Amino acid sequence: MITEILIYARVALLFLVTPVHASGSFGRGAASKPISPCSRQCLRTLADRYLESLVAHDPSRLPFAPSVTFTENGRELKLGEGLWKTAAALGAYRVYVLDPDSGAVAVQTVLYDGPQVVQLLLRLRIRDDRITEVETLIAREGDTCCWAPERLAALPAVFDQTIPVGKRAGRQELIAIADAYFTALHTGGTPEYRRASLFSEMNRYENGLLTTNVTGGNRITRWDAAKQLDSAMFGPLRVVNRRYPVVDPENGTLLAVVLFQRPDSRQPPTIISEFFKIIDGKIYEIRAVMVSTLSGAQVALRRSALNGGADSVVARYCDMKTREADAWLFDEYQLNTIGYWFLERGRKSDAVRTFQLNVNEYPNASNPYDSLGEAYLSVGDTAAAILAYERSVRLDPKNNNGADVLRQLRGKTAAPSTMRTMSSDEIRRAIARVRCSP
Repeated sequence: MITEILIYARVALLFLVTPVHASGSFGRGAASKPISPCSRQCLRTLADRYLESLVAHDPSRLPFAPSVTFTENGRELKLGEGLWKTAAALGAYRVYVLDPDSGAVAVQTVLYDGPQVVQLLLRLRIRDDRITEVETLIAREGDTCCWAPERLAALPAVFDQTIPVGKRAGRQELIAIADAYFTALHTGGTPEYRRASLFSEMNRYENGLLTTNVTGGNRITRWDAAKQLDSAMFGPLRVVNRRYPVVDPENGTLLAVVLFQRPDSRQPPTIISEFFKIIDGKIYEIRAVMVSTLSGAQVALRRSALNGGADSVVARYCDMKTREADAWLFDEYQLNTIGYWFLERGRKSDAVRTFQLNVNEYPNASNPYDSLGEAYLSVGDTAAAILAYERSVRLDPKNNNGADVLRQLRGKTAAPSTMRTMSSDEIRRAIARVRCSP
């Protein structure tokens, strides 16, 4: 546990401040020519050149400043390390935010890290005709809750559309609109909450996965973005260290980079990078690349989920708790996100078993019961779902979504509530049969 905390502290520090300059430099030989002050097309071409040099494993093709800084997932590296050594091929998907006024460009793309598909966020800063900053975030399957880069179209046309001159928002206005979205996430469920300015059809993609307005999706992804915000489904959540390093008023786009932290959790935060498209003062679309700040317990469990089913997750979790308790940080969100990972892939029975274990691990937390209720509904077990939702609402009377689901379920069944006659332990034994052996 101490090791994880120390690693996390270093990552957080690198994320919060300008990294120490990377030693050495590349691109100073005859093969590299300085870049003139960069136009929009120049920035776009430079980003493409970086990606081509990346898969060629040759940073000398680019004009880096001697004091260039380079980070990968919040960690400082030397140029030529990390993905520079393993990138194999580029995908077709590519979205840009171009900022010639500040000499910056950001691009989201899909590529192959060896045989594995990854999603990449690349940000470059240009000063005096040379690249002075390189920031990269690399999302891999199993690192966070969401994953579907294969569904991304080659180029979302809306991000390339120019905003008419008379309708363009200024840099600070674009930043304020995006920041209001993060403030809404941060204050969800509190008196300070104010809904952000959104189009009703606004969509959000997280590591390629559409998480709003999904036909046939789960109870959350079926909702539009406004309903999700109003429900406080993301909370409790702290959205901190917000940065807006690339802003493009001409296209109404910007890059935001923030940290998501759970105030009631010892788990390290998630780095979130989001491309916003803003039209007429409203957010039209968000595309996010999300990465974990270190490979902790949650990442280990997700890898178990990738390699097997719920049985593999349960075995790994219980082994970690009994044999390696001092090496990991644990909370309810780890198993919860694994359960939803199974649900998103239609593996409903695996989701039920994962949520059952979470209920037994955190019997006094409302959210695990709520998630278990949703999983029971997915397999058609209404009676068990009612028990789970009743327990969730009793533990958290502010769980309005759970209360709404309960009202709907009770209207479909003649079965009376059993909460009056069953103790909390009896309820748990009835609906959560998966547990670590004592």
